[in-house]
Amino acid sequence: DLIAGDILGFLPLVLLFFIPFLSCSGLDSERKFRPNGNFSIKEAFRGTPAGGLPYIFMILAMVAITAGMWCFLMTPSHPGPIFFATMVWAAGFWTFFWSLGKWSSATVSELRSARTLNLAILVAALGLPLPFLLMFDPEIKSLSWGFYPLFPLFPVNSDSSLQVNTVSARIAMGLVLLALGVAITYLSSRKTEKGQVGADAVAMPA
Repeated sequence: DLIAGDILGFLPLVLLFFIPFLSCSGLDSERKFRPNGNFSIKEAFRGTPAGGLPYIFMILAMVAITAGMWCFLMTPSHPGPIFFATMVWAAGFWTFFWSLGKWSSATVSELRSARTLNLAILVAALGLPLPFLLMFDPEIKSLSWGFYPLFPLFPVNSDSSLQVNTVSARIAMGLVLLALGVAITYLSSRKTEKGQVGADAVAMPA
């Protein structure tokens, strides 16, 4: 169960390198990369911004099925609570970081600039806190670790007072990230719509 959960948690992390290309859009780009909504399964096969999150969820589903089948064939046993808690965390994690691309696109209307901003946010959110957390709390006992998005996948020693990789903690962090992702997506969509209306007004001949 733990190994299956780790497969589901770690294997899709390669998608982090492609998040700026899956989530960002731009008003200055060709039609395929212009904002066209938030979630469309059909657009996932066309590679437009609205299909970015469905595409990620399709990858997660494929990994989850593969990990579940491996768990059943090798043990044999069905995936347990850790695996399903990791599914909740993964759904929240990817929704949140995908939504940051939507926010970048709403903040900077040019596609290349939005992707650059989104990449900088990803590095800042996942890369910068880690050395500081390890410097000030190498034994992983501080509650500050609980705010690091990847921490549910860390192996925590049994003598640690902070068990953030437990089932309930993975579910809690997943739900929080999911709620934040939905909120950021909503606000970004509103901001993008206002930007499109403004651009149309400027482009309209007098």
